[in-house]
Amino acid sequence: MTIGDAGSMPNRCATALLAMWSVVALVGCSGTEDWVPSPDADLDLSAYPPCVEQPDPPELRDVPGLVLPGSATTFSLQEVGPLTQAEGVMDMTPIQARDFYESHPDLDVLTVEDERVETEVLVTDGTHRMFVKVQITCAGGSNFTATVGAESASEMVPTPAGGPGGS
Repeated sequence: MTIGDAGSMPNRCATALLAMWSVVALVGCSGTEDWVPSPDADLDLSAYPPCVEQPDPPELRDVPGLVLPGSATTFSLQEVGPLTQAEGVMDMTPIQARDFYESHPDLDVLTVEDERVETEVLVTDGTHRMFVKVQITCAGGSNFTATVGAESASEMVPTPAGGPGGS
């Protein structure tokens, strides 16, 4: 058989179809980093278990630059060089946490990555930089990890999805 024979037609069609679907997939994925869900986009919380009451948190020191919603409860603080990492829970979804940081009057949002069930936010108050990762764990509640440090240590602060924003 030669290249022009009808017997090679299925292979050429399969190759063309695969190439077409690859282009469609790439076009369909382009621009997703700019996508932001509607602020009123409802997250189906019925798939998550009810939140359980948390134990009383330990007495912890205040951390300069650590800004958390009033519903947040911090259970641990750890020094990591010039940074402080806080871990705990909050009575809100990742979408609500993102909205909290985006509307906070004392913070400038540098970067956001929002996947609805997990949100990562990088903010600054002008003197401190903070990265917060919020992951849904129950119907209406989430775990958080926040890393905060002085602006002079901003290159050490994590960033959403490893993207730019640390300097």
